[in-house]
Amino acid sequence: MKNFSLKRSILALFIFTAAMISINAQTSENSENPVSLKESIARNTNVDAPKSSTKQTAYVRPTAKKRLQRLGNDGFGLSALIGTTIGSGIDTLNNDPPEWEKNIGGFGKRFASNYGENAIQETTTYAVNEAFKLDDHLYKSQKTGVRARLKDALISGFTTRTASGKRIVNFPRIIGTYTGSIISTETWFPNRYSYKDGIRRGSQTLGFRIGFAFINEFIIPGK
Repeated sequence: MKNFSLKRSILALFIFTAAMISINAQTSENSENPVSLKESIARNTNVDAPKSSTKQTAYVRPTAKKRLQRLGNDGFGLSALIGTTIGSGIDTLNNDPPEWEKNIGGFGKRFASNYGENAIQETTTYAVNEAFKLDDHLYKSQKTGVRARLKDALISGFTTRTASGKRIVNFPRIIGTYTGSIISTETWFPNRYSYKDGIRRGSQTLGFRIGFAFINEFIIPGK
């Protein structure tokens, strides 16, 4: 039998994390896109701000509305549905976990489980990103060489951006991924599963994200 005290603690953590979303959504717009000193002087003196010599577009932090839209898509919308369907199909073919059986009913259980786990992961990641004003969206490389694009895709798979565009280790994604996988294995998975299985599943998900960064760079159309 599962440890219900542990379940309550984990679920309370998720509820607290989700509550951070509404708080940050109300305050983040006021701190978007700060104007640099050079731009401010240029505006006040009617002089054009100096242009960058590089052809690459400087990083601009997306608005709070755009970030919330991405959460909706990745956590609950089309991207979530597609990813969950593919993952649940693979799990059903592998009969993982075997207690849910290898049939249409088992697919339904796995779909509900994977969808819920993904929603928790994306919501938690979003909340931590908002709290620290970070952005871990997978952007396509602005470079043209295959080797350079491969390098950028690899880096984007495990990093997040600060408001200035600097890349750092993607700790919000790590927190969100393990939170979702541990909650799922401790809450609705068969009783023989524990937080250790959640850590294993979370590690697999983080590895898949790095692989998906390459798919996003070279296969998925768009910017």
